[in-house]
Amino acid sequence: MAWLAVLDRVPTANKYARRGGDVQSVFVVAELRDRRVGALLMSAVLNEARRLELEHVTVHSSTRAMPFYERNGLGHDPEWLSWAPEA
Repeated sequence: MAWLAVLDRVPTANKYARRGGDVQSVFVVAELRDRRVGALLMSAVLNEARRLELEHVTVHSSTRAMPFYERNGLGHDPEWLSWAPEA
């Protein structure tokens, strides 16, 4: 399964309708792993993002899954900042 959340973004002076996406889950059951199923799911997600004309797609990943996302077209963005409350 793969889940792409589509999110409205704040308008700019030049563009009122803006949307971005966030990959919230890509999961392949153990018996189907290493058969390119995950790559096919990511391809479908990114094709949908193109079809919807999303400005960007983000993913919040575990360290273990980062190579998967990088192999499938996602990269690091030096402009991305985040905050999390202290535990």
